[in-house]
Amino acid sequence: MDEELVKLFEFDWDIQNESIPSFPEDKLEELKSKKFSKVKIVVFGNPDSAAAQSEVNYELYSEIKKVQGLPGEVVLKFLNSKGSIL
Repeated sequence: MDEELVKLFEFDWDIQNESIPSFPEDKLEELKSKKFSKVKIVVFGNPDSAAAQSEVNYELYSEIKKVQGLPGEVVLKFLNSKGSIL
């Protein structure tokens, strides 16, 4: 049941003007010393773990994944879409 890590979300970060409290200070200073001012943060994770810890119904997630034979990432995106087309 262990799937490959998939991209869960991403965002741009202006390291000069915005803070992320849990970001390691040494890594932040390293980025600043290399003259970076904006970076893109991409978060990867296991879709099964993400589904279990999110607001989606995990039993429904598991059932759809099993019956349809779809990757967890697809099922999670579907359940999070809440009826939107995309």
